[in-house]
Amino acid sequence: MRYSLVVRLPTVIALATCATLGSLAVSGPASATVARVTCSKVVGAGTARHPAIASGCTDVAKTGGTGKIVAKFPNVGRPPGIWTITWAGKHGTTRVSFRWKSPKKNACPKGWLEAIDTGKITGGTGPAHTVIPKGQTMSARGCGNPRTGASALLKGTKLIL
Repeated sequence: MRYSLVVRLPTVIALATCATLGSLAVSGPASATVARVTCSKVVGAGTARHPAIASGCTDVAKTGGTGKIVAKFPNVGRPPGIWTITWAGKHGTTRVSFRWKSPKKNACPKGWLEAIDTGKITGGTGPAHTVIPKGQTMSARGCGNPRTGASALLKGTKLIL
């Protein structure tokens, strides 16, 4: 059962199992004046049939405030994975290439596994692409339940795009 906090897959469970989206201090583009888009909540499986939902996202004018996340694993559960975020209200898309790892200490509730995702924006469309440009970093920290496929951000963290 591979997982990305946003999607279920077998190998990821063996690694750390999931990867939602969270707040690692990962630096953004060289410009210190660029505001980062963050989302305060991400929940769901991240599959095409059951996308993960990112909500509480900043820059509502360009992102619509929410997005549906679908994860794919071109290398059959091995990194890198690819997220496609489709933003609400025709605000465009964001494409992210990401890798995940398991921390030594699991901060998730019992029965859940923690994963840390880091990656780069590889493309996008529409207004969202103007505030989440290609080359910018992404970070996430979340918990996933290997039995149910459920996932969510680790409490107190945010998805940073």
